[in-house]
Amino acid sequence: MNVGKSTMDKWVRQLRKENASVTPKATPMAPDQLRIRELEKRLKQVELEKEILKNVWSAPDLQACFC
Repeated sequence: MNVGKSTMDKWVRQLRKENASVTPKATPMAPDQLRIRELEKRLKQVELEKEILKNVWSAPDLQACFC
């Protein structure tokens, strides 16, 4: 495999943490952790878009146009 012992040890520790439901700082290796990270990222994006739309629609100029 051409992988050093320290690298292999790091991967093993990371995988054990992921299996214990501890979100790692590094890129997750377990499929469940990858999916959770993707969903958290998407949720953050949607919340940001929602906040932007809320601010845009509360602008007085837009309220006057659509009332």
